[in-house]
Amino acid sequence: MSSVFLLNGILISAVLQAVTSFILLRHQEALGSILLWTIGSLNGRVWIHLNLLWPIAVPALIAGLLTAGIANAWRLGTESAVLLGLSLKKTNALLFFISALLTAGAVSIVGAIGFIGLIGTHIAKRIVGEDARKSPIISKSIKEFRLGSFSFINRLNNCILLLVQQTGQQFIAVSSGVLD
Repeated sequence: MSSVFLLNGILISAVLQAVTSFILLRHQEALGSILLWTIGSLNGRVWIHLNLLWPIAVPALIAGLLTAGIANAWRLGTESAVLLGLSLKKTNALLFFISALLTAGAVSIVGAIGFIGLIGTHIAKRIVGEDARKSPIISKSIKEFRLGSFSFINRLNNCILLLVQQTGQQFIAVSSGVLD
């Protein structure tokens, strides 16, 4: 069953990649904006974009915090979770729905760059351990620090490229507009 699920995921990914490639080939004049949409950016995001996210993010965050104990029990393994009285199907569905809702909200506003935040959760788990009740605060701090650092590095990189262009020097550089 899991191999069928995996193969279906690979098939869907390949089809969507083919559609994206076809669009890129057909509309080469819009290549920059399409790539920006594909990768994502924080550039140009204002409070109105965040206001669109509040109705989804606040209930999902509250639900995530309220189910932290359930997530802790679930992480003990299937046998332990069942002994503690959890219904595995309902628990899996609930936790998956909450995490998908939070991820979809972030990615809908900033694009694929929103996945940078997923790494912060794993770093927080290394610092505070596996307790799902303690990691959200540390995780949020790490995510914000990483994203701010990446944005600062990208802006610094763009300033250096601008200075090089103004002085007229021959210089080859790769700008990482993905990070801003």
